[in-house]
Amino acid sequence: MFRHWPGRSGLPVAASQRRGSASRIVGRQSSLEQPEWGSGDHVVRSPPLRRATPHAECILIDLRQTLTEASMKYAALTLCVSFLIFSSSTRDDGAARPDQGQDTISLRDYGASKAHPYGHANPAAPKELEQFHFMVGEFDRKERRRNRDGSWSPWTRGEWNARYFMNGYAIIDESINYKSKLTTTNLRFYDPKDKAWKIAWFQQPGYSTTHAEGHKVGKEIVCTNKASKDRYVFHNITKDSYDWELRKQIGGQWVPVWQIVLTRKK
Repeated sequence: MFRHWPGRSGLPVAASQRRGSASRIVGRQSSLEQPEWGSGDHVVRSPPLRRATPHAECILIDLRQTLTEASMKYAALTLCVSFLIFSSSTRDDGAARPDQGQDTISLRDYGASKAHPYGHANPAAPKELEQFHFMVGEFDRKERRRNRDGSWSPWTRGEWNARYFMNGYAIIDESINYKSKLTTTNLRFYDPKDKAWKIAWFQQPGYSTTHAEGHKVGKEIVCTNKASKDRYVFHNITKDSYDWELRKQIGGQWVPVWQIVLTRKK
């Protein structure tokens, strides 16, 4: 829509041009007369506007293009730097980082990496941590339980996996029975003050938890439940296999009531 905006030429000018900034008004005139809006006694006079010269318009256009190009370059540089920082913080190749000084540690230092898929022991950890190294990795498991009449249930299968955690100071393991869906987790720490293993056990579904304390006895590791006094025994330990038993005291003897046989996955 056009309204008459009297100037020296006396030609109508678009309303959008009147509302724009002075830099967008194109014409030969260097100044404009005050336009009148309204009618009767209600007349509003706008302040006079100055038109930008063609030379000034060119400067503004060049400046706008320069700022746009600079913004794009800055955005690209920021994106590249962010990508480099992200790549450095997420790599797991076990290589030393440029910022890793003698007094700098990270949870990744002894965690899973290409060189150590299940982590590895921290040199500062108690040397007894190596007693449970045999179970680190992924193992196939088969298990059975003793029935009340003394017979054994059929073997069922699952898996039992373990790795180092807490920056190489402890071992965590997880197991599952494929048939019952029973899942368990153990946190294993060696306490040099008590010279004993401290173990926290968790079970799902049907949440349950208990604590045990363990010691190496000959070629076995015997862990005792603090509440029930039952024993969890690791025995027949080799590089690629081991057995586990839950033993209860019945008639003055330690009788196995739950057996698990584990073989390292190929």
